[in-house]
Amino acid sequence: MDPFAQEMSERGRERARDQAGPRPSVLLLPGLFAGAWIWERTRRCLSSRGYRVLMVADPFALLDLGITPISTVRSYLNKYFDELKISKAVLCGNSFGALAALDFAVHFPHRVDALVISGAPGFPGEARLDVTTTRTITLEYAHAVADYLFYDRSCLTNDVIETTYALLSNRTALINIARALKAARDYDVGGILPHIDCPVSMIWGANDRVTPVSEWEHAIWLVKHGTLRKVAQCGHCPMVEQPHEFNTVLLEFLSRLVEDRMAREAHKRITPGSNY
Repeated sequence: MDPFAQEMSERGRERARDQAGPRPSVLLLPGLFAGAWIWERTRRCLSSRGYRVLMVADPFALLDLGITPISTVRSYLNKYFDELKISKAVLCGNSFGALAALDFAVHFPHRVDALVISGAPGFPGEARLDVTTTRTITLEYAHAVADYLFYDRSCLTNDVIETTYALLSNRTALINIARALKAARDYDVGGILPHIDCPVSMIWGANDRVTPVSEWEHAIWLVKHGTLRKVAQCGHCPMVEQPHEFNTVLLEFLSRLVEDRMAREAHKRITPGSNY
């Protein structure tokens, strides 16, 4: 199954076409084994305020990731932009999706207005999720993973946990997950951060045990235009666990982007021939 192809419907093309106006398109990326459900409250929040929102429905584990998961996702994303005729967008990603967004911004800077990331892997101090192709996956294990990822997993429904369990029980998906986790550990995220030119908003769970915010408090200084906000009483997925605070920070960031865009357009109008 190709979650990108699933989005390439005529309705999706119509929604995605670039329109006049200062608000950027926003593309919400899934995680490795969490699909678009993690973004549902954010999607509603953004749509109600007039942003054009696109989502990739299924988790990256359902892609054919091959032996080079990060470059494969990069290619899929580029194809997605082409198929939906998106010239530029703000990429929002959590966990592996955040790493994919960072990687895409380095390789295709002309397609990225800004990044909003949380829970991105890539530093040595991170914990390892014990997901391997030799492990026996049980429903109890899926519950244990949820306990580890979230500060308070009461925000999760049993349906979400059972869906994740079904994914982890899929042999092909499990191979993809193991390969992607290894690729994330091997990725030199610190090496790419200085080469990202667009604004970056990092919104991190203060209690993230998988990708501790302390690593990113040091890394923020590598980013040319970066901000970091910590969300209290929150683990690996702030858009799920503390959606109100996450969305408030996100909207503030997007509002600044809109203001900057309007200022540039005004400058162009009063300065003929300006490339500002």
